Amino acid sequence: MSVSEKYEIFCQHYALSRNGTESAKQAGYSNKSAANQASRLLQRSEIQERILEITGELSTNIDVVTELEKQYMTASPIIMDRLLLKHWRC
Repeated sequence: MSVSEKYEIFCQHYALSRNGTESAKQAGYSNKSAANQASRLLQRSEIQERILEITGELSTNIDVVTELEKQYMTASPIIMDRLLLKHWRC
């Protein structure tokens, strides 16, 4: 694995987990050196920029609360119907 591949894997894992040591391990650094490597990598501007880039790609334009409310409103009548049917069968 090339150095740039390790950097990319580190950045991807770090963008998701925010755990430098685990991200370094996932990128192929040894358990013994992972914490030091993570600290070193996180100080590099190109690594910081790539993490921000990945984080931006993960962002969404969906209003999560509104979407959950819509799904709840759709599911509630179905769930209530099933509960009532189950109650009346007993």
